This record gives sequence, structure tokens and C-alpha cells, in this order.
Amino acid sequence: MCGGQRGAVMTPTEERIIQMLKENTGRHFLDSGGAYGRHWERNQHRDFLSEPPCKTEIRWKNEREEDGKIIGDLDEVLIVYNIFHFLNNFLDWDETAQKIEKEFYEFATSDDYKKETWEDCLDAFCKTRGYVGVGAYTYNYETILSQDIIYNPFETNEGDELMIIRVHNGCDARGGFTSPAFFSLVDDNDYFLLAMNDVYASCKGYSPEMKAGVDGLFDLPYERCPHNWSSDDGGHHWYYNGCCPSEKELFDMVHYDVESGKVICNDCKGVVEFHVMEGC
Repeated sequence: MCGGQRGAVMTPTEERIIQMLKENTGRHFLDSGGAYGRHWERNQHRDFLSEPPCKTEIRWKNEREEDGKIIGDLDEVLIVYNIFHFLNNFLDWDETAQKIEKEFYEFATSDDYKKETWEDCLDAFCKTRGYVGVGAYTYNYETILSQDIIYNPFETNEGDELMIIRVHNGCDARGGFTSPAFFSLVDDNDYFLLAMNDVYASCKGYSPEMKAGVDGLFDLPYERCPHNWSSDDGGHHWYYNGCCPSEKELFDMVHYDVESGKVICNDCKGVVEFHVMEGC
């Protein structure tokens, strides 16, 4: 239900992200890779550019027949944000990011640090530059991302806002992280964080009757159905038209068409589509 495709010509940012997602992070002794596969192995032959920004899985209950159709009530909406599109929407591997990344790798491969871990190299590099920022590992809290990341935001002395990213490419959550990549933030850091859990639902249908024209001289096109919802916790709780929970609950105002695999608005019979935040 989440659509959208891009062309085949890649930007430097897209190339850098794909390089990360395909980076061989080896094997960890705690991996169950033989049974489940590691992310870097599964990512080798994926065409990230052609994949939709997100995937939606609908779970339903009370399956029944109405008006010759098999329908059900929504029980759960699971939305997963494609990690490639998430990173590409909010980060930019521009000249500033490339310059600092190059300087970091020169620092990390110097005689003093070439035998240290990435964590120790990053810590020392940021301290010498005065880069300060509080990051996190998304595995430790709930998000809609398709792969976990370690992210560390920081601001340069010139006021540039950047982000250090390490993608979890392994199987077991305790190992299998990519080497660090540096990106500039496209938007404010808040949007980068909010997009990890913000999802949206909107009806694409129209009212069943024509809207009356001015002074009855002509008829205007059908009005678009006004129903839309948003969620800030990955779809566990929905808010109507950006407001607090009301009597217009998403699950009460739609149904699931089993044959078409679509969520349908009870009022206008239009298709309800689900989206993620793709930038501001």
C-alpha cells in the first residue's frame, strides 16, 4: 500500500547508503545466520531504488460476507519503513560529509588508532574535534525501520549538522555493524527521529454525490473524502485529522476487503492508503 519508485541513476548519497547496506560485516559466533540469514547477505541482490518506501501488512478478524464481498475488521496494521529510503530521505552525503568522513578514516588508520575499535576511534575523533551529540541504537526501542542503526548526531564548529551512521547488517543484535559513515542532515534532527515511528493513513476516495456549483450554474467535481489519520507510535494508536483520539477511530471507520487486499473507507468506499514520513 506504500508506493513510489525512483529512477535508475543514483546520487552519491544513494550509492553510499547502498554500499553500507551491502557491506560484509562478517559472522558473529552468536548468529543464527544459517537459519535466518544476515542482512548483508540478503541485501546483495536487492534493487533498493525500485523498492517502495514502506510495506504494510494488515491483520483482520471477524471475516464475513457483505454485499457479495468477503470483508473483515482491522485487527492490526504493521508498517515497515525501508531503511534505504529512510536514510536517503533524511541524510545527504554532500561535500561537507565526505570531507569529514575522509578525515575520520585518515585518523582511524593512523598508527595510534589503526588497531582500535570503531567505537574507540569515533570517540577519540569526536573529542579531538569537539563534536558533541547524544546518539542511540534503535534496537533498544521500538521503531518501524526495516534494519536497526546506531546513530550519533553532532554539530561542527561551523554550525553544520551531521549524523554518524552504522547499520546493523548482521543477524544477532550484538554484532555485525557496518563501518561508520558521515552524512549531513537534510532536515532538523527532530524529523529524523520522528520518522522512525510516524505513520499516516488517508482515504483516496470521493464523496458519493456531486458538490453543488455556485448559484446552481454548474456542478463541481466530487469532493475528496476528508478522512485521514496519523500515528506517532508505528500504528498502535491513531489520531483523526491530527487530533487526539476521538469517536472517529480508524478501525471503526474502515474495513478490509479480503479479495483485493485493500482497506476500504466505510463512508465513500474509497481505498485507504498508508504512508511514512518522507521529508518535510
